[in-house]
Amino acid sequence: MPKRSRQAGRGWDRTTIFSPSPSVLAPTGSKRRLFNGLERFVNAGDTLQEYESLGKGWRGFWPVMLVGEKAPDLLAWKPDCHPLFLFYRDALRDVWTLGPRANRYYLSFLLGMLWSQSATQPPIVFDARLKKIWAGLESKYGCIEVAQFPPLQPMWLTGDFMYTPMQVAPRNEFQVALYLLFRESWRAKVCAHCSKFFVAEKPAQRFCDGQCSNVAHRASALKWWKREGAKWRAQKKTAAQKSDAANRRRAR
Repeated sequence: MPKRSRQAGRGWDRTTIFSPSPSVLAPTGSKRRLFNGLERFVNAGDTLQEYESLGKGWRGFWPVMLVGEKAPDLLAWKPDCHPLFLFYRDALRDVWTLGPRANRYYLSFLLGMLWSQSATQPPIVFDARLKKIWAGLESKYGCIEVAQFPPLQPMWLTGDFMYTPMQVAPRNEFQVALYLLFRESWRAKVCAHCSKFFVAEKPAQRFCDGQCSNVAHRASALKWWKREGAKWRAQKKTAAQKSDAANRRRAR
């Protein structure tokens, strides 16, 4: 049975959004790079220094294209946008760990779907933190608007919609990477040893890398030895004594 038919039989085609496969959105070589960028984004610290470093290496990972009335260019990665970045990072962490607002609010927000088409008001107006951030930006840059929205196109023949983040210009790699992860959400893991957010290669993967895996396994073995080692040594000693006693009886 073809792969597409097997998936349809499992109910994987029952969705309101039709979308191209991950291999269409990003070639094999760039998909890993996009996931690396997403890992850098979600694991970024709170400091302005880390924020600026991320902006230098991953320019395409600014989440939304904003323009200010008093700004000559896009607001992406400006120092004043650091609080907005932290809000995006925390929203992504909530989605990554299936937090209380993950599916209802933050996933759509991160994919650019909760901005009003007028774009003169911040999304998720119920969130006091975001409203405060937005007000601070407008106090310096005037009215702020979204320069581009991710297209949501109706597909007449399929009766569905196509979300095509790759057609956003200029390319928004953050939304592309998140969309790819959304299509394979099992990949979003938190390391069982160091608590780092990472994109897994296999469903059973529990650690972000080999070093964490080795440390965790050594710690587990040491814990077992401390808990069970004395009993195991006592049993082995008793068995050896019984064996020696049996050998002595046979020697007589």
